[in-house]
Amino acid sequence: MRRGAIVFLACVGMFMVVPPGQLHAKTVYVRDWIVINIRSAPNDASATVAYANTEDQLELTEEADGWSKVRTGDGKEGWVGTRFLTDKPPKGVLFKQLEARNKALQEENARLREAGRSGKSVDGVPPAEGTQGITLPLDVSGEGCAGLKAKYDRLLRENQECVREKNVLAGENSRLKTSERLFFTFIGGVFIVLGVLIGLFIQMVSGRSKKQGYRF
Repeated sequence: MRRGAIVFLACVGMFMVVPPGQLHAKTVYVRDWIVINIRSAPNDASATVAYANTEDQLELTEEADGWSKVRTGDGKEGWVGTRFLTDKPPKGVLFKQLEARNKALQEENARLREAGRSGKSVDGVPPAEGTQGITLPLDVSGEGCAGLKAKYDRLLRENQECVREKNVLAGENSRLKTSERLFFTFIGGVFIVLGVLIGLFIQMVSGRSKKQGYRF
């Protein structure tokens, strides 16, 4: 009996052991405003099998020496540098989520306003007696309207907070895009100036060579 228990525990332990580097799959994202190569092996010299953008959701399945094995939404698998990944949704994803939430709140507020005008019940809250068909603000007396107004005010506050967060993210996105454009513009200007200086230097050197060639 004792030997059977030991064998059972040993079998359970074998199933519980996870090989080094193996992970339970979880969702990760590419960091803001970059496109990364998904490679066939965990090194920069291996072939590229796919690309991943900032707002792409990737499934993390394994990690090894600064590299992460991921699976794309269409089933492609490969390796990317762990430094390019984050478990936090990027600003673009958050912005879309806030837009969807904002739209849902606006639709809910419109439904509540319409229910207040028509006197219909909303989520089990009956209209106040005598208010059917009367277009009044939601601060009229009555238990039903009081509950309706409380829900409306709560959704309105959530909507305002959602709009505020969306505006903050929009501002951050705009600053990131502007700084990125300025950086590439600066790099382009540096190359142009270097090209002009190199051209002038070559002209000066070639001019001196010609003058020296006419001496006898």
